[in-house]
Amino acid sequence: MPQKMRVVNANDYNKLLKERGKVFNIMHSILLSNANNQLKLGKGEPKYSNLLIKTMYAVGYILGLRLRQLCGFFEDYAKQNTINIDIPDFTTLSRRLKKMDIKIVDKRPKYASNQEVELLIDSTTISIYGGTTHHAKQNTKYRKYFRYDQTRKMHISLNQSSKNVNGFLYTSGTLVDHQGLTPLVEQAVLTNKIISVKADSAYDREPCYKTCHRHGINTIIQPIAPAAIKKHPMFAERNKILKTIKSFEDRDDGVLAWKKQMKYSKRSYSEAFFFRFKKIFGFSMKNIHEDNRKNELLIKCNIINEFNRLGLPKFVLAE
Repeated sequence: MPQKMRVVNANDYNKLLKERGKVFNIMHSILLSNANNQLKLGKGEPKYSNLLIKTMYAVGYILGLRLRQLCGFFEDYAKQNTINIDIPDFTTLSRRLKKMDIKIVDKRPKYASNQEVELLIDSTTISIYGGTTHHAKQNTKYRKYFRYDQTRKMHISLNQSSKNVNGFLYTSGTLVDHQGLTPLVEQAVLTNKIISVKADSAYDREPCYKTCHRHGINTIIQPIAPAAIKKHPMFAERNKILKTIKSFEDRDDGVLAWKKQMKYSKRSYSEAFFFRFKKIFGFSMKNIHEDNRKNELLIKCNIINEFNRLGLPKFVLAE
């Protein structure tokens, strides 16, 4: 039976939730900073800064505005606040987003740049058409065998302690989940010391263990039901898990005991991230071009990272 939890910083968290909605402060500072940066310095140079373009998209995704509405929103705000600045039109926004090289922004203290990180890896499907249900799991088999690819996959790695996204991969909706682990781990080891990777049974595949073994990363992956002991050193941790599970008469009891022992339940942070992502931004993407779709998801991930930076609720067991 699930344990009941209660929030202990309710008053502070309510204030933090209000801070997430203060988009006008962000808009005002960005528009003023770009007021003297609207003239081309030379042929072929952009008229608008990347910061302005990204900010406009971020505000649009938070408020659920389409590009033409977004342009009108910024134009009206600049007019009401007597800010003399040209606002890019919707074609400029779309064209600039396609060319931008957006990275995941994980703002943490400088001392944390080389900290030991426990990584959570998972993926979710996103529909490329608004208002459809083709992201649903019941359509996965149909897409796989008939290549009816109406979705894309977003693979992410999450820092277990900060709950921030620190790795991102955008792929076809028919890509097998475990194929996303290697590039995500390769991204993470560039900036942090990864001590463990938590993932569900979809990642119980040899390439995943091989990648983690090469980087000296502990694998906390739930084995599939018909799993067997394997001799190679890269399966050492997996073999320990299997022995723990098989020491119980009932496999479910063994799995539950192992999960409690390894605090495997923290893997649910990745599921919570996807819930928040789709609750805030919906199940589909707003852009048509693949580069724009990728950058759209990156901007949305950075928005949630910024929300996390402002503050998160703190829970304790309810008495």
